[in-house]
Amino acid sequence: MTISESGTLFSYSGAGGTVVIPNEVTSISYGVFQGCTDLTSVTIPDGVTTIGDYAFAGCTSLTSVNIPDSVEAVGEDAFDSTPWLDRLGDVAVANRVLLRYRHPQGETWVENVVIPKGVTVIADGACDRYETKSEFASVSIPEGVTYIGKNAFQGQSSLEQVSVPSSLKKIGEDAFSYTPWLQSLGDCAIINHILVKYQGDESDVVIPKGVTSIGDSAFSSCDSLQSVTIPDSVTSIGDSAFSSCYSLQSVTIPDSVTSIGDYAFSYCYSLQSVTIPGSVKSIGEGAFSICRSLQSVTIKEGVEHIGNGMFYDAGIKSITIPLSVKRIGDLAMYEGPVQDVYYGGSSEDWEKISFADDSHGGLDNSIDAPLFHYNSDGPKDPVVQRSPQKLSVNGELKDVEKYNIDGENYFKLRDIAYLLNGTSAQFAVYWNADSNSVGIYSGRSYEANGSELVIGADRSATAVRSPQTIEINYYSPRISVFNLGGNNFFKLRDLGEALGFQVDYDEATNTAVVTTD
Repeated sequence: MTISESGTLFSYSGAGGTVVIPNEVTSISYGVFQGCTDLTSVTIPDGVTTIGDYAFAGCTSLTSVNIPDSVEAVGEDAFDSTPWLDRLGDVAVANRVLLRYRHPQGETWVENVVIPKGVTVIADGACDRYETKSEFASVSIPEGVTYIGKNAFQGQSSLEQVSVPSSLKKIGEDAFSYTPWLQSLGDCAIINHILVKYQGDESDVVIPKGVTSIGDSAFSSCDSLQSVTIPDSVTSIGDSAFSSCYSLQSVTIPDSVTSIGDYAFSYCYSLQSVTIPGSVKSIGEGAFSICRSLQSVTIKEGVEHIGNGMFYDAGIKSITIPLSVKRIGDLAMYEGPVQDVYYGGSSEDWEKISFADDSHGGLDNSIDAPLFHYNSDGPKDPVVQRSPQKLSVNGELKDVEKYNIDGENYFKLRDIAYLLNGTSAQFAVYWNADSNSVGIYSGRSYEANGSELVIGADRSATAVRSPQTIEINYYSPRISVFNLGGNNFFKLRDLGEALGFQVDYDEATNTAVVTTD
C-alpha cells in the first residue's frame, strides 16, 4: 500500500484475501482496489472520510465490507460488480450510506422515491437514470442527509419535486443535472443556501446574499461571465466552481471564505489579479492553474499552505506570500514567469518553508529566478521619472524616450527594434490582441508602425507592470517590463542578453552603449 503525506491511500499491489487498511488513512483514492478479483473482505478504519470512484469496482470476490460512520462521501461505482453490493439489495444502504437505488419490483416509473431514514450520505450516481433503470417524479430525502453525491440524480428527466432536508451541507457536481426540478430553480439554482448551478448568461453576476457555499462546477464554462460578486455569507467555493470561465476578469473573494476547491478558477484566461484572504485555510490543487493573464497574486497573512499546482502555468509576474505560509506544494508555480516574490519574512524564514519539490514550487526552476523582496507586505507603486541617460547605438547617439523606474533605466521596445533593424542583432516585434501577448523574435526584420523615436508628453504617471505576456524566441523569460501609455519599456541589458547584443555603460557621460557588430 502507498499512502501519501495527506493520508490518502492511492495504490495497492497486494494479493487480495482479507485486507485491513491502516488507521492513518483518511481517504481512499480512485480505483485503488479496482479489479482485485481475489479480495474477499476489507476493513476500512474509522477516520476515512472519502471512498473514491471505482475504488473497489470489479472485486468479484468481495463479500464483506465495513463502512465507518466517518465516511462523508462515496464515489461513483465505488463497489460496482461486487457480490457485497448485490447482497445489499435494491436499496443498497451500508452504514448510513445509500450506495444504489433500484426499485424492488423493477418498475420503470416511480411516483415518489423515499430515501430510508438514517441515511446521511447519498453516494455519487446512486440514483441516476442509468443506474436505477427507473424514472422518478419526486424524491423525499430524510433529515440527517448531509451529502448528495455527484450525478446522484442525473438524467431523471421527469423529476419535478425534491424535498431537501435542512441537514444538507454539500451537493456534488451535476447531482440534479438534466432534471426539470433544477431548471425550475432559476438562473441561480440555490438549494439549502448552496448555489449548485448558474444557468443564466449575464456578464456581471451578483450572487444572492445568504448563499453559504458555491457548489462544484456551479459556474463552470460560463463563457459570458466577466465579473462576479461573492457575498460575505459564502464560506466555501467548490471544486471547478469557476473553471473555464474564459472571460472572467474580476472576482473578489470575501474574508468569510475558508476553503477554495480543486481547480476552482483553472483556465480563467482573462483573470488578471486575485487576493486570497487570510481566512482561507484550505486551497485545492490547481486552484488558479492555467490562468494565463493572471499578473499579480496577493496571499494574505493567515494562509498556511499553497497547494500542488495552485498557480501552475499561470501568467503571474508578482506574488505576495505571507510569513504564515508553512508549505508550498509540488509545481505550485511551475511554468509561470514570476519576476518578483514579496515575502513577509526573512530569507532564513523562507528556507524554513516545507517545499514538496526541489524547485521550491517552481520559483527557482530556471536561471531566470525571480527577485525576492524579504520582510515585505507587497509591491509598492513604482517611482517613475524621465531618465537623463543617453543612448549610443554602434557609435551614434540616439534620442529616444526613456524612464527611470525604481532606480533602473527602461527603454521603449519598439525604439530599440527600430534602431537595430538591419544589424546582426535585428529582431521583430508582434502583438497578438486576442491573447494580449507580445512576441519578440531575433534575426527577423522589424516592421515599423510609426510610434518609433517619438517623444511626447511625460507618461511617467501611467507606469504599470505590463499586463501583456512577453515571449522572446518562443520562451517566456522572467524579466521586468513596464507599460507606459500603451508602450512596453524594457531594461537594455535584459534585451541584450536575450537577443545577443552587447550593452555597456559609460559612467563619465551617463550613456548606455549598445554594440551589435
